[in-house]
Amino acid sequence: MRLAVDDGDDALIRFGHSEAGEATGHVMLSNTARVAVELSGLSGLDYRYFGPYHLDLESGHVANTEGVFETVVLDPGRRGRASEACERMFGIFEDIFDGFLHYAATYLDTGTTPRRPRDPAAGDDWIAPSVEIHPRDDLDTEMIRHIEERKQRLRAHPFYEWLREDQHSPAERLRRFVPMWVMDILGYRDLNRYALTYAEPAGAAEHAVNAWASRLSEHSGLFLSDWEALGLDQLLGHGASGALEWLFLDPDMDLHRQNMTEFAKIALRHRDPALRWWMMVALESTGEEFFAQTRPLALAVETETGRRLDYLAGRHDPPAAAHNTGGDTDGTAPAPLTGDQLELAKNVTNHVFDSMERQLWRSYAIARAAKYTESARTSQKRETQSAHRPGAPVHLLLAGVSGLR
Repeated sequence: MRLAVDDGDDALIRFGHSEAGEATGHVMLSNTARVAVELSGLSGLDYRYFGPYHLDLESGHVANTEGVFETVVLDPGRRGRASEACERMFGIFEDIFDGFLHYAATYLDTGTTPRRPRDPAAGDDWIAPSVEIHPRDDLDTEMIRHIEERKQRLRAHPFYEWLREDQHSPAERLRRFVPMWVMDILGYRDLNRYALTYAEPAGAAEHAVNAWASRLSEHSGLFLSDWEALGLDQLLGHGASGALEWLFLDPDMDLHRQNMTEFAKIALRHRDPALRWWMMVALESTGEEFFAQTRPLALAVETETGRRLDYLAGRHDPPAAAHNTGGDTDGTAPAPLTGDQLELAKNVTNHVFDSMERQLWRSYAIARAAKYTESARTSQKRETQSAHRPGAPVHLLLAGVSGLR
């Protein structure tokens, strides 16, 4: 994503680092194909992705670009930028291959299995206060007014009315939409850790953004605990391959993944700490009403089952830390906006709130269609068994079970 931002939408630079990516893929498949052939001889199965089938489709070059780039001569400036981008792409894949090797040495060679560390419960029962932002000047006042207007509109969304008034049990209401949010909530960790932070912060303002983003990136562990408390693994019934298929091929999951990608590109494109900070304010503000609506349901489930749902109850940070927004202790921005940045900050805020509204509409449709219920899972299993035959496109396996088409 950072490369796709740093190339400035210049097709010549993008072609360069895309070629580098294709070259690294060809190197990998050239090595895996030999292993896949050997494994096929032992198992009798055809490994189409890692084996010769995929390798034969790959030329090591970007497809369908013949006759477009071959005669282009880069000027010295572009040549330098393209060369630097290619080096970065090769570096990315070297890191990936290092990761493969480390995994193999750590787990495969030792016969052990990776385990998720258990996150401690949030502790005492408390309700996190809302994010309090105080203006440092008139531009901040205008931004706060704009965000409050968008928050007011978001509060009236029909999905929240459904959460409050639907006749299903609190646990059932949560189970009907929470699975779809897994990419958003876990992706929020990555957004804060890798896109909103500064690798080498310069000055107090960038350090302040890093401090807030670092704290926000730690909340996803609580969500995984809520996931277990709600019994979502048992409800969905996915094996490993089914989980991957659902996360990355189910059309209903695309919206959250697309939004996270767009948020990351916005953050990477705008390095000014004032803009990044106001983007974080907008992101956190969209979550305020979300947790205000999930909290009563989570508390009811806790009372009924005795199991904590800290994430959905809004217990993300102790009250003493919840006001620490990375600015001054009274909730002011760590750096002022300029007049030229005001409209840009509003546009970023609108993008964040518009994305949240789209996610709520999708949640509303999925919840009412009862996609994530026991009966839907049984239907999905029947559809999978009938469609999962040799040569059947994977996306067909989910086409009949979303209830939305």
